Amino acid sequence: MGIKSNMAKRYTAEFKRDAAALIRSSPHRNVTEIARELGVSPEGLRGWVKQHKTDRGESRPGELTTAEREELTRLRRQTSSSRRRSKTCARRPPISRPRRHGDPLPFRR
Repeated sequence: MGIKSNMAKRYTAEFKRDAAALIRSSPHRNVTEIARELGVSPEGLRGWVKQHKTDRGESRPGELTTAEREELTRLRRQTSSSRRRSKTCARRPPISRPRRHGDPLPFRR
């Protein structure tokens, strides 16, 4: 029995596309059988097939294509980064300037 890693394997877009095409071209074979041959999980392979259909425009309205998913991920990262910078700037103490004649004295207790 092998040791399983908690790290998910990364497969290339080409591998995923070819695996989805294999499913499509083999209607007499089930997904589990093909997944076993490829060494991937059946659930993952089903997801790739579903995404492949979405990218070709064969899915339900409202499902995101791969390009749209990548854009959404990029925008979310950008927004998160902007929020972190904004919080950092908000916490920064104001830049003090020298007192001028007539400025009120700071109130201290």
